[in-house]
Amino acid sequence: MNKTSTQPTYFALALASFLLAIVLLFNMLSPMAVPVTKEQFDQIREADLIEYLIVQPRGFTWQLTRAVRVQGLNGETVAKRIELAEPDPTVAEDWRQKGGVVRQEQDTSWWGGVVFIALLLGVGGWHIWSQIRLDLKGGGGPRRRLRDLETALKQGKITQAEFRQQAERLWAEL
Repeated sequence: MNKTSTQPTYFALALASFLLAIVLLFNMLSPMAVPVTKEQFDQIREADLIEYLIVQPRGFTWQLTRAVRVQGLNGETVAKRIELAEPDPTVAEDWRQKGGVVRQEQDTSWWGGVVFIALLLGVGGWHIWSQIRLDLKGGGGPRRRLRDLETALKQGKITQAEFRQQAERLWAEL
């Protein structure tokens, strides 16, 4: 196996590993709260399914003891965290007065987005740099090599069969 045919394989493996890392990162992030109506919230509270209230800078969410099926704004879904579609601070104050568990959380969710964007920019920069290095070594990218191959065919340096065989390898890289 020559060097030019292994480069796309390495790139594909790196890309697959990167996508797997992204999926794992999203699975580690805290679950998103599903907005529910006041009536659904009251039903969940009466069923004693609320574990604790989470106070965040952007509002209140309730952590449930187990996942339940709720009717969210985008249809029916299973939720482990809920929030009121129309926030009502009196509900949270009610929860506190009745002795419910309250947890204070900092809003650090934006760090995940920053890391994700930095990773995407890093992978993009690495790919561009690898293409520049290929160009500097003289091989060039697959499009340039295909163009050079077409020029060689027009000049009669290679046969049609050789062109087709080499072009098929280059098309796989595109």
